[in-house]
Amino acid sequence: MSSTSSRLGFCVIFILVMFAQEFNVVSGKICLQLCTNNRAYMTCPSTGDTKLTPRCNCCLAPERGCRIYNATGQLLCDDFP
Repeated sequence: MSSTSSRLGFCVIFILVMFAQEFNVVSGKICLQLCTNNRAYMTCPSTGDTKLTPRCNCCLAPERGCRIYNATGQLLCDDFP
């Protein structure tokens, strides 16, 4: 019985670890690790129109209000409240 409990516990922990890898906690919010395709640059309120290296998605941006664009300047996502 102990061996079965140990295996079950290991399986549960393994599943939780695998599930947790799909998320990232940023400033108290949980962000999915899904990347916006074709992202070219990012702008944020604190840097004005300076083109920054984009994060994977707007949820992972360093501050609220950042926007991610593709190479043609089309808005892909923003993080405005």
